[in-house]
Amino acid sequence: MKQLLRSTLAAAAPLLFAGAANAYVIDFETVDASNVPFAPLLLGGDYLTQGAYFIDMQDINGPGGLIGALSNGNDSDTCYNSVCPKDNKTNFLSVYNDGIAHLGHVSGGQILFGGMSAAYIPVFEAPAGSTVYLAVEADRADGSYASFYYPLKSSGAFMNIPTTGGTRLGGSGALTDGIVTDLFVYGYFCNGGTGSCSAFSTNQGQFALDNIILTAVPEPQTYAMLLAGLCLTGVAALRKKTA
Repeated sequence: MKQLLRSTLAAAAPLLFAGAANAYVIDFETVDASNVPFAPLLLGGDYLTQGAYFIDMQDINGPGGLIGALSNGNDSDTCYNSVCPKDNKTNFLSVYNDGIAHLGHVSGGQILFGGMSAAYIPVFEAPAGSTVYLAVEADRADGSYASFYYPLKSSGAFMNIPTTGGTRLGGSGALTDGIVTDLFVYGYFCNGGTGSCSAFSTNQGQFALDNIILTAVPEPQTYAMLLAGLCLTGVAALRKKTA
């Protein structure tokens, strides 16, 4: 009996931890924009989905303002001021005018952030050397949070944003600690002339996002149900063998 249960649990191990290994990439190639009335333009309150994940576009000034677009690196007409960020010829999300991209699982469950690609969208007539510091905030089920910022290239080229290596902005722990349910991504515009950086006050916090890696983490009861089912399967197999 013990040997059979050990064999059953050994076979179950890959299944039990499959959720933690099944990362999903939001690449905006198959994004559902049915809740975007003026697509490809994005207004505050618009709601995108891809796979089991959502991107909720938020504007601190209230819904209805232009804060982004679904862009393509091969089509300059879809990009801000007809200039697309460098090093990306696929679909991506553009965020304008201090907009916020709110991401999560459509079920509201726990998610694990695995990184993304991002680029500064140069502001028309901004001083040389201006850029955006990309802020990533992970909100947890217990009300705590962690936020870090990453300087984007002033050239407007896409770069990788990892889960570590940023400068702490607020909160505690890492972006992947605890039960994270929501991610918020926004920008601090840094004026190359004055050296000052500010968020939500300039309408110049503009950036592009692509290849956002998220993983849905199954609830503990899901693991428990799976384990119980596998144990019952093992018992049934033992009875059959004995008979």
